Amino acid sequence: MAPLIMTLVGGSDGLTDLDEYENQTDPNLSDADNDGLLDGAVNIHGTSPIDPDTDRDEMPDLWEVNNNLDPFSAEDLMGDPDRDRIGNFYEYIYSTDPNTNTSTPLATIYLDPSSPGGDGSLTNAFNTIQDALNIATNYDIIQLADGTYIGTGNKNLTFPGLPLMLISKNGPANCVIDCEASGGGFRFQNGEDKRSVVRGVTVRNGNGPGLFFSGSNPIIQACIITENSETYGGGLYCSGASPTFQNCVIARNQASFQGGGVYSHLSNPKIENYIIVENNAPFGGGGGIYTSISTLLIQSSILWSNGPYQVFGNAPQPVITYSDVQDGWAGEGNINLNSEWIPGSYHLKANSPCIDAGDSSSNVLLLDIDRETRWDDPSHANAVSIVDMGADEFVDVDMDGLADVWEVQYFSHITNAIPTADPDGDTCNNLCEYEGGTDPTP
Repeated sequence: MAPLIMTLVGGSDGLTDLDEYENQTDPNLSDADNDGLLDGAVNIHGTSPIDPDTDRDEMPDLWEVNNNLDPFSAEDLMGDPDRDRIGNFYEYIYSTDPNTNTSTPLATIYLDPSSPGGDGSLTNAFNTIQDALNIATNYDIIQLADGTYIGTGNKNLTFPGLPLMLISKNGPANCVIDCEASGGGFRFQNGEDKRSVVRGVTVRNGNGPGLFFSGSNPIIQACIITENSETYGGGLYCSGASPTFQNCVIARNQASFQGGGVYSHLSNPKIENYIIVENNAPFGGGGGIYTSISTLLIQSSILWSNGPYQVFGNAPQPVITYSDVQDGWAGEGNINLNSEWIPGSYHLKANSPCIDAGDSSSNVLLLDIDRETRWDDPSHANAVSIVDMGADEFVDVDMDGLADVWEVQYFSHITNAIPTADPDGDTCNNLCEYEGGTDPTP
């Protein structure tokens, strides 16, 4: 008599009894882990039939499969395929579509610096960021309206160790946290992980690090950290932490001893598409980055005009790739050429060697610091990538040498700015004004 071990039984899940035995599933159940995928789906998707979340990223296998995400990699946890600036994890939490940018979670707590102070609702916003952080619960989305946040409750801001997003409404140029030289910026010291996100703010004038990390691993995106000072790590201070930094500017910060831009001790930060420039550590070195017993991964970034030294410190040396490092640094895709960035705004000029020279093979954000899409510049056809080095993607659709974002800022549309015109009559035409970082309007 033929053995029965190959007979299909149970819930018609597509697995034989032998398959059920080898996968340690119940032959009388069609979905042993109750994740919505039949146990037989392991033969199609390869996901675990006994674990509803194969990659342990807190997004169920069924949801990832249905939304074209990777159920085997937690790297897509805060990915953003629809470019709505909300990570996949929060799309899952709020039951929105991660592939449609018109399907986006709404903020749950609101801030406005012009508000007299309220309860955090849309019509009665808080005016201090710490008040919002204090009442936040898991998965809240805190939105900051445009303006400058100053005073008590808007400096030395302590994250509560919860998964939450703190995001500006209209980007870092419009949302400024001014520490007024009497405190630092954000502090992450309560075990935050990649589900804790700060995006789209400027932190400036800190008497303390712009961003402080201890025992935490949050994500920082599209921020400007500038003119902050501290003994160690004027811009960023990391100790026993592994944060991820994407699309940010670290400029004109100072450390009296080490790490004007970035200080890293016993840490493993990952830095992607950064511009780290004009930072200073006059006595201890590492004007750009100081590293001590740390593993830094830096890609598609610009390190220039920092002093003394762009990168300095103890072994192991950072792994830097596809980046522009003044005085040079060994690594795949690295260059040592004048980056041609613009003073103040840190946008790229049309002739920058950093255009289309970054690493597009990584999980690069699809939008830059200005919310422009990373693109293949047609004037750089022989470059290696569609991704620029640094936080800014030089987007110039009309190919007139003026960045589209600058033309829209000053002239409302990309076709309204003529490079040779001089609307303010100061003998510096529009191209001269763009490259000089000055205002072209009367």
